[in-house]
Amino acid sequence: MLFFALAFAALFVAMAAMRFLAFRLGWAAPQGQLGDGRGDLAGAARWALSLAIYAGILLALGYAAIERVFAPAAILSISLMALGFAFGAGLALDLLPSPPRPAAAALGEPGLILFGNGGAGNSAEVLLGGPGEPPRVLADPGGPMVFAEGPARAGDGLSPSALGGHAPPFLRGVAADLRLNSEILRDSLARGPRPFLVYAGALVFMLTSLMCVLKLGMWPLANLFMGALAFRGALALEAFLSSGEAREAFASLSRGLVPAAFAAPAVFAAVGILGHLFSLLIFFRRRRARHAAA
Repeated sequence: MLFFALAFAALFVAMAAMRFLAFRLGWAAPQGQLGDGRGDLAGAARWALSLAIYAGILLALGYAAIERVFAPAAILSISLMALGFAFGAGLALDLLPSPPRPAAAALGEPGLILFGNGGAGNSAEVLLGGPGEPPRVLADPGGPMVFAEGPARAGDGLSPSALGGHAPPFLRGVAADLRLNSEILRDSLARGPRPFLVYAGALVFMLTSLMCVLKLGMWPLANLFMGALAFRGALALEAFLSSGEAREAFASLSRGLVPAAFAAPAVFAAVGILGHLFSLLIFFRRRRARHAAA
């Protein structure tokens, strides 16, 4: 669909530029642990690609629901275009050169708090000396504080942050889940087209099944809120399925017959099947009601 192509391109270009500028101007603290923390254009574009896939699909589904486009045709065209754009953009981003990582440099001043993963609730350290000078105090969630004599360095994966982070927890969670999705898509593409199509295809299949959610509201504003909730719910589900606990649970339930890497695609496919079946039931019920009224 033309609407999906325009929405995907606009979101991808705009969000990649905004994230790149945020890193360059220091508005956001880069996180090297998830691969997009170098502040380079390729890392920002990978993060924007995940956002464009999620938001572009939901926006296109909402538009198709408002314009009463034939649902199977809309879902099929959106799915094919999403997979094609994601695959092509992923290959193109792998061709972009990545700048070398800078050498570890002294970071901070006395009393500065450094957080891991972009906010409070993760590993943190407090600088007690001057820039790059010991000592420092390390703190992990649920554990005691530890006095360390070594200096803090920028290559440690920690970033300066105010207590509680720079952004609301909701926005930090969305940004972290999008970083995780971008890394999963990149790793699956690096393993070959088949693993990428399995994971991305199952994800797109689940997202397109959310069209039934976008049709529940009687007003466009209600559908907008439902789309936002569906967007956040799908991201949270993907983050949960990518955790080690979920993989271990899936491996124990499947008794090792199915690899743990297929846990997320299997759940995506199951949720997508349920969503599409729900849409079919609603369609047949409304059709039966129209025939009965006639």
